[in-house]
Amino acid sequence: MYHTFADNPGVFGDKPVMIGEFASCEAGPYEQAWQTKAAWIGDAFTQLAGPDYPKIEAFYWFDIDKECDWRINSSPESLAAFQTAIRAVPPSRPTPA
Repeated sequence: MYHTFADNPGVFGDKPVMIGEFASCEAGPYEQAWQTKAAWIGDAFTQLAGPDYPKIEAFYWFDIDKECDWRINSSPESLAAFQTAIRAVPPSRPTPA
């Protein structure tokens, strides 16, 4: 969906993109060690910082405990992964006038 908007500025405009909600649950009993929420968080931030998503400038973490625990601090490992990832994000760029 991102590229539908970002790759068609003539139709949708050329504005920054915000992800309205995203999150991950802790791994269940059948996931592998590399399929943890902490690993997902690290990978998500790596992808967002990469060249494929240059217009994404904001996101909202779905920080609720329902169906599963979506919160950032659902485990010490997930919280540490989020803290490490968010520290690596460069400061916001000022919006041109």
